[in-house]
Amino acid sequence: MGFARKRRVIGKLISDYDFEVCFFQETKKQDYSDSLVLRLWNAPSVSWFGNIAEGRKGGLLALWNQSKFEVANIEYGHGWVALFGAHKAIGFRVASCWDICSLLHQRAKTVVERVMSIEACL
Repeated sequence: MGFARKRRVIGKLISDYDFEVCFFQETKKQDYSDSLVLRLWNAPSVSWFGNIAEGRKGGLLALWNQSKFEVANIEYGHGWVALFGAHKAIGFRVASCWDICSLLHQRAKTVVERVMSIEACL
């Protein structure tokens, strides 16, 4: 499936299911832009953060509806992104990881401890 078709399918899913937070893993993208995000999530209330790929491996794009989920802090490292904030109706935290082999190689426990220490500060 080509990129344009994938983008249309993703956009339809976001629209049909009214997602509030969405992560895309293994994007293989070296850069992200507002225009790309708006093509995926066709609403002015979308905010985003991208963690670029290394070569043709990895990449993570986090999208959220800022009218429903307010992000207070974004932490990231190689292989992970964590959004910390408050859902405007119910509170929750979100974290997403990709390339678990790299995380294990970098001592995943250290990553988890880092995320937990950030959470304790909020």
